[in-house]
Amino acid sequence: MFKNILIIGFGMIGSSIARSIPKSRKQAHIYAFDKSKDFSKRLKKANLNVSSIKSLDDIKKLSIDLIIVCTPVLQYENILKKINKLNDQSFIVTDVGSTKKNIEDIYYKNNFKFRFIPSHPIAGIEKSGLENGFLGLFENRYSIVCPLKNSSKKDISLVNKFWRSLSMKTEIMTAKEHDHVLSLTSHLPHIISYSLVLTAIKKEKSLDILEKNIKEQSFLNFKETIQKNRGISLITEIKKASPSAGVLVNNFDHLNIAKMYVDSGATCLSVLTEEKHFLGKLDYIQ
Repeated sequence: MFKNILIIGFGMIGSSIARSIPKSRKQAHIYAFDKSKDFSKRLKKANLNVSSIKSLDDIKKLSIDLIIVCTPVLQYENILKKINKLNDQSFIVTDVGSTKKNIEDIYYKNNFKFRFIPSHPIAGIEKSGLENGFLGLFENRYSIVCPLKNSSKKDISLVNKFWRSLSMKTEIMTAKEHDHVLSLTSHLPHIISYSLVLTAIKKEKSLDILEKNIKEQSFLNFKETIQKNRGISLITEIKKASPSAGVLVNNFDHLNIAKMYVDSGATCLSVLTEEKHFLGKLDYIQ
Protein backbone atom coordinates (compact mmCIF):
# COMPACT_ATOMS: atom_id res chain seq x y z
CA MET A 1 0.00 0.00 0.00
CA PHE A 2 2.21 2.85 1.28
CA LYS A 3 5.97 2.39 1.35
CA ASN A 4 7.20 5.70 2.79
CA ILE A 5 5.06 7.36 5.44
CA LEU A 6 5.69 10.77 7.01
CA ILE A 7 4.06 11.70 10.32
CA ILE A 8 4.02 15.45 10.97
CA GLY A 9 3.65 16.12 14.69
CA PHE A 10 5.00 13.14 16.56
CA GLY A 11 3.13 13.21 19.87
CA MET A 12 1.04 10.51 21.50
CA ILE A 13 -1.19 9.94 18.46
CA GLY A 14 1.67 10.14 15.95
CA SER A 15 3.88 7.72 17.87
CA SER A 16 0.94 5.33 18.36
CA ILE A 17 0.45 5.30 14.60
CA ALA A 18 4.15 4.56 14.12
CA ARG A 19 4.00 1.73 16.66
CA SER A 20 0.93 0.26 14.94
CA ILE A 21 2.13 0.40 11.32
CA PRO A 22 4.84 -2.32 11.60
CA LYS A 23 2.20 -4.70 12.90
CA SER A 24 0.67 -4.98 9.44
CA ARG A 25 3.03 -3.09 7.11
CA LYS A 26 6.50 -4.43 7.87
CA GLN A 27 8.00 -2.99 4.69
CA ALA A 28 6.90 0.59 5.34
CA HIS A 29 9.58 3.19 6.11
CA ILE A 30 8.34 5.65 8.71
CA TYR A 31 9.60 9.23 9.00
CA ALA A 32 8.71 11.90 11.56
CA PHE A 33 8.82 15.69 11.50
CA ASP A 34 8.43 17.51 14.79
CA LYS A 35 9.76 20.84 16.05
CA SER A 36 9.42 20.11 19.75
CA LYS A 37 12.41 20.45 22.05
CA ASP A 38 14.93 17.59 22.01
CA PHE A 39 12.74 15.65 19.59
CA SER A 40 15.57 13.66 17.97
CA LYS A 41 16.92 12.68 21.37
CA ARG A 42 13.50 11.64 22.65
CA LEU A 43 12.77 9.70 19.46
CA LYS A 44 16.04 7.80 19.76
CA LYS A 45 15.32 7.01 23.41
CA ALA A 46 11.90 5.63 22.47
CA ASN A 47 13.68 3.00 20.36
CA LEU A 48 11.21 3.19 17.51
CA ASN A 49 12.00 2.24 13.95
CA VAL A 50 11.38 5.84 12.85
CA SER A 51 13.71 8.33 11.16
CA SER A 52 13.40 12.04 11.89
CA ILE A 53 13.65 14.67 9.15
CA LYS A 54 14.60 18.30 9.64
CA SER A 55 12.61 19.87 6.82
CA LEU A 56 9.47 19.19 4.82
CA ASP A 57 11.59 19.81 1.73
CA ASP A 58 12.90 16.27 2.25
CA ILE A 59 9.53 14.84 1.20
CA LYS A 60 10.40 14.57 -2.48
CA LYS A 61 13.78 12.92 -2.13
CA LEU A 62 12.38 10.36 0.32
CA SER A 63 9.58 9.38 -2.10
CA ILE A 64 6.94 9.91 0.58
CA ASP A 65 3.59 8.49 -0.53
CA LEU A 66 1.51 9.16 2.62
CA ILE A 67 1.61 12.18 4.93
CA ILE A 68 -0.31 12.12 8.21
CA VAL A 69 -0.75 15.50 9.92
CA CYS A 70 -0.94 14.99 13.69
CA THR A 71 -0.44 18.53 14.95
CA PRO A 72 -2.97 20.81 16.69
CA VAL A 73 -5.52 22.10 14.17
CA LEU A 74 -4.32 25.70 14.62
CA GLN A 75 -1.05 24.71 12.93
CA TYR A 76 -2.70 23.12 9.90
CA GLU A 77 -2.83 26.12 7.58
CA ASN A 78 0.88 26.82 7.86
CA ILE A 79 1.77 23.13 7.40
CA LEU A 80 -0.60 22.61 4.46
CA LYS A 81 0.82 25.68 2.73
CA LYS A 82 4.30 24.20 2.93
CA ILE A 83 3.04 20.89 1.57
CA ASN A 84 1.26 22.63 -1.30
CA LYS A 85 4.43 24.52 -2.27
CA LEU A 86 6.05 21.20 -3.09
CA ASN A 87 3.69 21.02 -6.09
CA ASP A 88 3.70 17.24 -5.86
CA GLN A 89 0.85 14.83 -6.70
CA SER A 90 2.73 11.66 -5.78
CA PHE A 91 1.56 11.53 -2.15
CA ILE A 92 -1.74 11.55 -0.28
CA VAL A 93 -2.25 13.73 2.79
CA THR A 94 -4.55 12.74 5.64
CA ASP A 95 -4.83 13.90 9.24
CA VAL A 96 -6.17 13.12 12.71
CA GLY A 97 -7.97 16.38 13.55
CA SER A 98 -11.15 16.20 15.61
CA THR A 99 -12.86 18.93 13.55
CA LYS A 100 -13.20 18.67 9.80
CA LYS A 101 -15.18 21.50 8.20
CA ASN A 102 -12.65 24.18 9.20
CA ILE A 103 -9.82 22.07 7.78
CA GLU A 104 -11.77 21.54 4.56
CA ASP A 105 -12.31 25.32 4.39
CA ILE A 106 -8.56 25.93 4.74
CA TYR A 107 -7.94 23.65 1.78
CA TYR A 108 -10.46 25.39 -0.48
CA LYS A 109 -9.67 28.93 0.68
CA ASN A 110 -6.00 28.54 -0.23
CA ASN A 111 -6.79 26.70 -3.47
CA PHE A 112 -4.52 23.82 -2.49
CA LYS A 113 -3.90 21.17 -5.13
CA PHE A 114 -2.37 18.21 -3.30
CA ARG A 115 -4.38 15.00 -2.77
CA PHE A 116 -6.12 15.36 0.58
CA ILE A 117 -8.39 12.88 2.38
CA PRO A 118 -9.24 14.27 5.86
CA SER A 119 -9.70 11.72 8.65
CA HIS A 120 -10.48 11.53 12.33
CA PRO A 121 -9.39 8.37 14.16
CA ILE A 122 -11.52 8.44 17.31
CA ALA A 123 -8.94 7.32 19.83
CA GLY A 124 -6.90 8.94 22.55
CA ILE A 125 -5.88 9.04 26.19
CA GLU A 126 -5.37 11.83 28.71
CA LYS A 127 -1.58 11.83 28.36
CA SER A 128 0.42 13.49 25.58
CA GLY A 129 3.93 13.15 24.15
CA LEU A 130 5.56 10.48 22.02
CA GLU A 131 6.59 8.55 25.13
CA ASN A 132 2.94 7.80 25.88
CA GLY A 133 2.07 6.33 22.49
CA PHE A 134 1.37 2.62 22.41
CA LEU A 135 0.49 -0.27 20.15
CA GLY A 136 -3.21 -1.06 20.39
CA LEU A 137 -4.56 2.49 20.76
CA PHE A 138 -6.52 2.18 17.52
CA GLU A 139 -7.62 -1.43 17.81
CA ASN A 140 -11.36 -1.86 17.16
CA ARG A 141 -11.86 1.93 17.20
CA TYR A 142 -13.47 3.94 14.42
CA SER A 143 -11.78 6.31 12.02
CA ILE A 144 -14.13 8.72 10.28
CA VAL A 145 -12.98 9.54 6.75
CA CYS A 146 -14.27 12.81 5.27
CA PRO A 147 -13.33 13.01 1.58
CA LEU A 148 -13.39 16.28 -0.35
CA LYS A 149 -15.79 16.73 -3.25
CA ASN A 150 -13.05 16.08 -5.78
CA SER A 151 -11.40 13.17 -3.95
CA SER A 152 -10.86 10.13 -6.15
CA LYS A 153 -12.33 6.75 -5.23
CA LYS A 154 -8.84 5.30 -5.37
CA ASP A 155 -7.46 7.77 -2.81
CA ILE A 156 -10.45 7.27 -0.52
CA SER A 157 -9.95 3.51 -0.73
CA LEU A 158 -6.24 3.78 0.05
CA VAL A 159 -6.81 5.91 3.15
CA ASN A 160 -9.60 3.59 4.28
CA LYS A 161 -7.29 0.60 3.90
CA PHE A 162 -4.53 2.36 5.82
CA TRP A 163 -6.70 2.96 8.89
CA ARG A 164 -8.04 -0.57 8.65
CA SER A 165 -4.47 -1.86 8.59
CA LEU A 166 -4.15 -0.39 12.10
CA SER A 167 -7.07 -2.63 13.16
CA MET A 168 -9.56 0.25 12.94
CA LYS A 169 -13.06 0.28 11.54
CA THR A 170 -13.84 3.08 9.09
CA GLU A 171 -16.89 5.06 8.10
CA ILE A 172 -17.29 7.83 5.54
CA MET A 173 -19.06 11.10 6.36
CA THR A 174 -19.01 14.60 4.97
CA ALA A 175 -17.09 17.15 7.04
CA LYS A 176 -20.39 18.80 7.96
CA GLU A 177 -21.93 15.53 9.17
CA HIS A 178 -18.82 14.69 11.17
CA ASP A 179 -18.72 18.04 12.96
CA HIS A 180 -22.44 17.95 13.68
CA VAL A 181 -22.26 14.56 15.38
CA LEU A 182 -19.16 15.48 17.35
CA SER A 183 -20.65 18.81 18.45
CA LEU A 184 -23.69 17.02 19.87
CA THR A 185 -21.50 14.85 22.06
CA SER A 186 -18.64 17.24 22.91
CA HIS A 187 -20.12 18.19 26.32
CA LEU A 188 -20.43 14.57 27.42
CA PRO A 189 -17.85 12.43 29.22
CA HIS A 190 -15.42 11.06 26.62
CA ILE A 191 -16.40 7.41 26.81
CA ILE A 192 -20.12 8.23 26.49
CA SER A 193 -19.43 10.61 23.61
CA TYR A 194 -17.33 7.99 21.83
CA SER A 195 -19.91 5.28 22.37
CA LEU A 196 -22.82 7.39 21.10
CA VAL A 197 -20.99 8.18 17.89
CA LEU A 198 -20.24 4.51 17.33
CA THR A 199 -23.79 3.49 18.14
CA ALA A 200 -25.08 5.99 15.58
CA ILE A 201 -22.71 4.56 12.98
CA LYS A 202 -23.55 0.94 13.73
CA LYS A 203 -27.31 1.46 13.71
CA GLU A 204 -27.17 3.87 10.75
CA LYS A 205 -29.33 6.41 12.53
CA SER A 206 -29.95 9.74 10.88
CA LEU A 207 -28.35 12.80 12.43
CA ASP A 208 -31.82 14.12 13.37
CA ILE A 209 -32.63 10.96 15.34
CA LEU A 210 -29.21 10.98 17.00
CA GLU A 211 -29.65 14.63 18.00
CA LYS A 212 -33.10 13.95 19.43
CA ASN A 213 -31.87 10.95 21.45
CA ILE A 214 -28.92 12.84 22.92
CA LYS A 215 -31.05 15.82 23.94
CA GLU A 216 -33.56 13.54 25.66
CA GLN A 217 -30.91 11.84 27.77
CA SER A 218 -29.18 13.16 30.87
CA PHE A 219 -25.67 12.15 31.84
CA LEU A 220 -23.82 12.47 35.11
CA ASN A 221 -20.41 14.09 34.98
CA PHE A 222 -17.98 12.03 37.07
CA LYS A 223 -15.98 15.03 38.31
CA GLU A 224 -18.98 17.19 39.20
CA THR A 225 -20.80 14.31 40.88
CA ILE A 226 -17.84 13.46 43.09
CA GLN A 227 -17.12 17.10 43.96
CA LYS A 228 -20.74 17.68 45.06
CA ASN A 229 -20.82 14.53 47.17
CA ARG A 230 -20.26 15.36 50.86
CA GLY A 231 -19.49 11.84 51.98
CA ILE A 232 -17.20 9.15 50.64
CA SER A 233 -17.24 9.05 46.83
CA LEU A 234 -17.32 5.47 45.62
CA ILE A 235 -16.74 4.66 41.95
CA THR A 236 -17.77 1.09 41.15
CA GLU A 237 -16.79 -0.95 38.11
CA ILE A 238 -19.00 -3.11 35.94
CA LYS A 239 -17.03 -5.57 33.84
CA LYS A 240 -17.45 -9.14 32.68
CA ALA A 241 -13.77 -10.02 32.28
CA SER A 242 -10.23 -8.68 32.49
CA PRO A 243 -7.05 -9.48 30.50
CA SER A 244 -5.29 -10.85 33.58
CA ALA A 245 -8.09 -12.78 35.32
CA GLY A 246 -10.26 -13.86 32.39
CA VAL A 247 -14.03 -14.14 32.84
CA LEU A 248 -15.06 -12.74 36.24
CA VAL A 249 -18.83 -13.31 36.08
CA ASN A 250 -20.35 -16.16 34.10
CA ASN A 251 -24.00 -15.09 34.42
CA PHE A 252 -23.25 -11.43 33.70
CA ASP A 253 -26.24 -9.07 34.04
CA HIS A 254 -24.96 -5.51 33.86
CA LEU A 255 -28.31 -3.95 34.84
CA ASN A 256 -28.64 -6.01 38.02
CA ILE A 257 -25.04 -5.24 38.94
CA ALA A 258 -25.61 -1.52 38.34
CA LYS A 259 -28.77 -1.56 40.48
CA MET A 260 -26.93 -3.35 43.27
CA TYR A 261 -24.15 -0.75 43.19
CA VAL A 262 -26.56 2.20 43.18
CA ASP A 263 -28.69 0.70 45.98
CA SER A 264 -25.50 0.24 48.00
CA GLY A 265 -24.59 3.92 47.69
CA ALA A 266 -22.24 4.07 44.69
CA THR A 267 -21.52 7.64 43.56
CA CYS A 268 -20.56 6.75 39.99
CA LEU A 269 -20.56 3.69 37.75
CA SER A 270 -17.63 2.77 35.51
CA VAL A 271 -18.78 0.46 32.71
CA LEU A 272 -16.28 -1.52 30.61
CA THR A 273 -17.39 -1.61 26.95
CA GLU A 274 -14.15 -2.78 25.30
CA GLU A 275 -14.94 -6.05 23.52
CA LYS A 276 -11.70 -7.96 23.01
CA HIS A 277 -10.08 -7.92 26.45
CA PHE A 278 -13.01 -7.11 28.77
CA LEU A 279 -15.85 -8.79 26.80
CA GLY A 280 -17.82 -5.57 27.03
CA LYS A 281 -20.50 -4.16 24.75
CA LEU A 282 -21.66 -0.67 23.89
CA ASP A 283 -25.17 -1.83 24.82
CA TYR A 284 -24.06 -1.88 28.47
CA ILE A 285 -24.30 1.93 28.62
CA GLN A 286 -27.51 2.32 26.61
